[in-house]
Amino acid sequence: MRIFLLLILYLLLAQTIIANNNCQTAIVEEAIVMEDYAKAKKLLSQWENPNCKTLQDLYFAEIYLYEGNPEGAAQLLQILLKQNLDSTHLYKAQYLLALAYIDQADDKTAIPYLDNILEVKPASYVYENALDLRINLHSKQGEHQQAMRLLKIAFADAQQQSGVDEQVFWLNQIATNYHSQGQTDSAIHYFHPLIELKKQQEDTYGLLSDYSTLGGLYQQLGDYQSAQQQLMLATELAEQEKDTFSLISTYIDIANNYLAQRLLAPAMSHAKQAETLSKQNAMLLNEGKSLMIQAQVQELNGELDEAIKTYKNALAIFEKLALKQQSADAQIKIADMENSPESLEDAAQKLRDLLQVQIEEENKLGELDSRIVLARILLRLGKDKTIILQELEQATELASTTNNATALKDIYEIRAYILEQRGDYKAALSNYRAFEGMKDTLLNRENAKMIRELEKQYETEKKDREIAENKVELERRQNRITQMLLGMLAMALLIAFVLFAYFRNQQLAKQGLEVLAKERETEVLRAMVMGEERERQRIAKDLHDSLGAVMASAKMRVSALQYKLPELKDLDGFQKAEELIDDACNTVREVSHNMMPGSLAKYGLEHAIEEMCFTIGEANPDMEVDFFAYGLEGLEDEFIQINVYRIVQELLKNTVKHAEASALLAQLTLEDEMLNITVEDDGKGFDNTTIEEGIGLGSIRSRVLSLKGELTLDIALGRGTSFIIDIPIENTNT
Repeated sequence: MRIFLLLILYLLLAQTIIANNNCQTAIVEEAIVMEDYAKAKKLLSQWENPNCKTLQDLYFAEIYLYEGNPEGAAQLLQILLKQNLDSTHLYKAQYLLALAYIDQADDKTAIPYLDNILEVKPASYVYENALDLRINLHSKQGEHQQAMRLLKIAFADAQQQSGVDEQVFWLNQIATNYHSQGQTDSAIHYFHPLIELKKQQEDTYGLLSDYSTLGGLYQQLGDYQSAQQQLMLATELAEQEKDTFSLISTYIDIANNYLAQRLLAPAMSHAKQAETLSKQNAMLLNEGKSLMIQAQVQELNGELDEAIKTYKNALAIFEKLALKQQSADAQIKIADMENSPESLEDAAQKLRDLLQVQIEEENKLGELDSRIVLARILLRLGKDKTIILQELEQATELASTTNNATALKDIYEIRAYILEQRGDYKAALSNYRAFEGMKDTLLNRENAKMIRELEKQYETEKKDREIAENKVELERRQNRITQMLLGMLAMALLIAFVLFAYFRNQQLAKQGLEVLAKERETEVLRAMVMGEERERQRIAKDLHDSLGAVMASAKMRVSALQYKLPELKDLDGFQKAEELIDDACNTVREVSHNMMPGSLAKYGLEHAIEEMCFTIGEANPDMEVDFFAYGLEGLEDEFIQINVYRIVQELLKNTVKHAEASALLAQLTLEDEMLNITVEDDGKGFDNTTIEEGIGLGSIRSRVLSLKGELTLDIALGRGTSFIIDIPIENTNT
């Protein structure tokens, strides 16, 4: 892709240079594209036109890069950048210098050059190259959110300016990145328009791949019917194109889909079809995959001896192909069924070998899964608990880095069991709480309305672009009028300035006193708000650490009684006692969370408010609750975050309690150093002239004033209520 874009850039540069300076570029570019660098350098050395010197040096720098001499390229480009270059040569030189630093593993130095190009957005292919390279650096550094933001900008630009091919290129990267990060809902959302664009291109093989991928994503969500539909479309295309490899792959995917639903007969049928075709075409890997499915079906049918035999046949294939991941999977299955120390030791060794490969390849997701499975096997083998806890510690770091909540849940569960066995009940209880909390978080995430939010975000971005275009046109018209009136207004402005200076001197003392009084009032309010917040945190901590610990301990002890006295299970009173303890635990957790939400400190303001809206929607099924946020990643001040959270919390609580609304919208946007908070409902409203300001609204006004913000109410009987709050972010950092 890089070579293709650079070739087009060469052609554009060539047209400009040849027209102005008669620099002979075509044969040089041809030599570079053909990788005949000696010829290219010889041709460049023959250039005598001084007007071509800058372009000549750029070509030499490019050749140095391809020859593996980034140091020489960087030295030449640094000299060039000290000269007064025109924009075309300047941005190309910056891009090439960034490449040179990256080739020297100095990404940190390269980034400012790329960011400068992205900020200016020069009208050339240099911008697209820099954008692609910056996205790759974000991904390489694990900055997936920043990479995704740039990908969406690139896709939006392609929609406005480019053809279908560019849209497909960027959209494919967006969908693939979401897939690799495990964000299944988002990946599905973007694969659908990608498929529609590929239909326009009549890209059969691209469609075939995307149908299969989309089927796998639906299967991960448990939507087996949609998965089956996508896989059948892939099968039809594979049969139409007589693509045996793709046909075998879709048979395997369909078999896995049936297996996930425990439809064993069709799963076995498709797996055998895949095996037959794989043998006929000498495709060992697919043969091994089909055998793994057949073995799982046999295992579920209770045919354990046959299942072990089939797993071993698959293992032999994977070992022949030196596939460590698949070999480890097969060995683990065999070890689970045989449950012998020898099999478990073999599985552990294969996992250790696999881990080395995953570490070298920086495959963090694969390494995370392998470490968790290895910990479980070592636990079954009765290995030293300290070694197992070390594996879990490394897995925890990986899970945090990759934001993998499912893996964290498994880690907490294993660690709680080990600590309990070692008699460290306090630490075990802490991990048990974390495990329960992760289960709650995962449940909430599974029901998130990701697609609706993405659609709203696209609509907002589209409106912003339209507003910006209209604003530019309006400014042009105003400039023309202003130029006509400047002469007439000059004298009037002079007189106005003299009068202004006079009155300003008269009012300075008075205004100074007012400003000091206002600042004093703001500081007092800020101190009051922080005091209230600290008291909330203290009470929440006492509830969570004291009463919560007691209730959790009581729950564990009561649950343990049913194993010592099995007859208790049949007693209604015992079951009712367990239910009451569960209710009490949940109540303590909810009260503690409302007073000091952990998600605010852990995941940030946007996630905390999103979770609050989701909880309100769950508790009020007759009310549609929507939440939209933009730009909140730039809001880092803890004082502002806490107060904004409390403001939105109070507004939402009042709406649910009093408005009798069927729809509720909370929207937060941070743009141009101004945070806007809007909370709207379609409820019964109220008469603003007769409203009595209670504790809730008074608290909101105090918090807004402590943030130097403004509160606007749009309220009337029978047509709902709107609360609009504007908070200047720069001014509140004092």
